[in-house]
Amino acid sequence: MTEPTTLDSKDTILDAAQELIAQYGFAGFSIRDLSRESGLAKGTIYHHFQDKREIYHNVMERDLARISTRIQAAVAGVDDPVIWLHCFVRTFLQEAEERRSHIRSLVREMGAMEDGMLQIAKRVREQVGGRVASVIEAGIAQGRFRDIPPQIAVMSLIGALNTYIAWQLVVEDSIVDPGVADMIMDFFLHGLTKEENL
Repeated sequence: MTEPTTLDSKDTILDAAQELIAQYGFAGFSIRDLSRESGLAKGTIYHHFQDKREIYHNVMERDLARISTRIQAAVAGVDDPVIWLHCFVRTFLQEAEERRSHIRSLVREMGAMEDGMLQIAKRVREQVGGRVASVIEAGIAQGRFRDIPPQIAVMSLIGALNTYIAWQLVVEDSIVDPGVADMIMDFFLHGLTKEENL
């Protein structure tokens, strides 16, 4: 059997690594395991990556790029800030459900994150949170939203999403339901207090 081309073999390695990370965590698999899972020789793996840590970083970088692409596609051409946020929340939850094993693993690994992984986490925050902040700023400028610091609003929204996702995947071992998007958005936009009690 011939090995795949260079680009194919790199993706094959990352696909296999993502599966192993989801099952066993970063510390729980070896290059030998990765060779067996991917069907590629260890030499081929080392041709593409220096070590397991570099593979892990590449898995995370690729995942970030995929999430960013999905979110961009979901909000493309949407100018209304409320509709944009609805599209963002729904896509965020759909991505979490589709990537449930990976997210569970990532949550388990977070306490032991070293600097390289923290840098990736910060880039996720900047790329995803930065887009949300821009839309909230636009909503404030249009008079649709109250004039509060956009970063506080971003932390509130993404904090609620991440808490819900972690609760469902790690604590409850249940699905992430994109149908909850409307409830989260309603709470985010209108709060807990009934209008007649304001």
